[in-house]
Amino acid sequence: LSQLKQFIRPSWLTAIVLFLMSLSLNSEHPLSSIRKPGPLFLSLATNIVLLPLIAWALLPLQLTPDFQVGLIIMACVPCTLCGASVWTRRGGGNDGVSLMVTMITNGACFLTVPFWILLITSREIEFDRVQMVTKLFYAAMLPVVVGQILRMNKTIKQFADRITSRLGTVALIFVLFMVLLAA
Repeated sequence: LSQLKQFIRPSWLTAIVLFLMSLSLNSEHPLSSIRKPGPLFLSLATNIVLLPLIAWALLPLQLTPDFQVGLIIMACVPCTLCGASVWTRRGGGNDGVSLMVTMITNGACFLTVPFWILLITSREIEFDRVQMVTKLFYAAMLPVVVGQILRMNKTIKQFADRITSRLGTVALIFVLFMVLLAA
């Protein structure tokens, strides 16, 4: 497994999962989340604002400073593919909203995470923002755009619609593989 880690990058697996989710996603679903943005705004507000505020309130209950920092980081990181898109689809939810939330929270994380960490801990995080945005573009935005462009082809769209549940299962396997590699 350690040898496998040398050849497989998490960003590649992320790109594959987002591509599979996007390829099987009816383009009307994300558009409907824009036309009726209530669930989208609620999800974004929960992820970007409410969770960090709850974590901040729970800091005094943590036993050590390490737990405090871990809680802050956990609450500030963006939605994951597994938490938002894959499980939402498996549960029969609106995967258009979940994919939009995943893309927006991941696309904005280079702003939101440092903001909350600075606000809560008074410590500034130093990192290469250009490099992070570039990685986010290639791992998250580009696969979704390519998947949706491919859906414009009638044959590909019909094929993807026929195997949507299988594509979701393959995406879930890749997410679980990412977890395995991380462990």
